[in-house]
Amino acid sequence: SLLIAPAVGARQWTNKLGTMCILAGCFGMISAIGGTIWSTTVQKLPTGPAIIVILSVIVLLSLIFAPNRGILWQFRKRGAP
Repeated sequence: SLLIAPAVGARQWTNKLGTMCILAGCFGMISAIGGTIWSTTVQKLPTGPAIIVILSVIVLLSLIFAPNRGILWQFRKRGAP
């Protein structure tokens, strides 16, 4: 999950490999830091699943809101009835 999900999220935002690698690293870092902080503030919340939940939210938001590839962008481009 930590290998594939950041790349999936980053791919929605760019067409360039270098930019995608940097974004994927940032998404992984954000989820790791956020999941660790979240698991330390919530009692009996394991760190690994907390990281994956945050990463899944990042991927979901990327799939919905990314320009040119996102679901909302495609819906808007085709014209809403």
